Amino acid sequence: MQKHQIFTGGNPLMLVQEIDIIIKHDNEEYRVSPRLEGLYNPCGFLKGYELLSDVVRIRENEKIEPRAFFHSLNVENLSCILFKQVELIIQLVESLTPEIVISFNLDDRGLAIINADVKMLSKLKKYRANIRVEIDEEFDFKMHHNQLEIIHDICGLWLDDFGKGDYVSQDYYSYLFHGVKIDKDFTSRIIHLPNGIEILNKVIVSLKKLFPKVIVEGVSDHEIACALSSSKADLLQGWFWKKQVVKSQQISSLIKIKL
Repeated sequence: MQKHQIFTGGNPLMLVQEIDIIIKHDNEEYRVSPRLEGLYNPCGFLKGYELLSDVVRIRENEKIEPRAFFHSLNVENLSCILFKQVELIIQLVESLTPEIVISFNLDDRGLAIINADVKMLSKLKKYRANIRVEIDEEFDFKMHHNQLEIIHDICGLWLDDFGKGDYVSQDYYSYLFHGVKIDKDFTSRIIHLPNGIEILNKVIVSLKKLFPKVIVEGVSDHEIACALSSSKADLLQGWFWKKQVVKSQQISSLIKIKL
C-alpha cells in the first residue's frame, strides 16, 4: 500500500549526531533522537509524517518515556529541543514533495515557548501549508485560548488523542482545529467490538461535522487498513506501516543539504 514520493538523496557526510540532540539534565546526559511516523490516505499513499522522539539515558543506554521526560525538563532545555525540532521540520518540508504535511506535538509550556519567539512564528507561518501542531485532548483550551488562536492562524492545529480524555466538555473550541486524531487505544477498543469497523466509521462521520480532517491512529494490521480504505477518514497512522518508520539514522537522507 505504501507509495513514497519523497527525496531520497542527501549529503552522505551528514552525521547522525547532527540530528540527535544531547541534553544534560539532573546530572545525566540524554540523547533525543527524532523519528518520523507516516500518515497515509485510505488508499495507502504517503501524505505526511508525525515527528516523534526517542529518548535514551546515555550512561545506562536506557530508553525513557518521551512525554514524561519533556515534562521534567527546565525551560532552557525544552526550548533547545523545540527549536531544533522546528528547524528539522523546516528542512524536511523544503526537501519533500509539496503535498507532504509534518506534525509535531506541543504541551502548554511548549506552546508558550513557541508563541514567545517571533522568529519561530515567522518560520512556521512561511510553511503553514505543510506544518501542523498537535495539541492533546486533555489540554485546557479555555486557559490557553489566546495562544491556541495564534498557532491556529500561523500554521494550523490538530487535536490529538481524541477518545482518551473528556473532550466533550471542551467541544466549543473545535473551531480552532484543522483536524482531529483518533487515539490508537480508542481505535483498538472499538474495532474489536462486534461491527467495530462500522462503529468507527460512524465516529469518523460525526467528527467530520466538527473538524475538516479526521486522522485514525492505531491501524495495526492489514485487515484494519483494508476495512478503513473505504472509510471517511482522511489519513491513517499505525504499526501496520512500522517497517516504514523513519528513524534518526535515516532522516538525513530525506534532507537536501544546501552546500
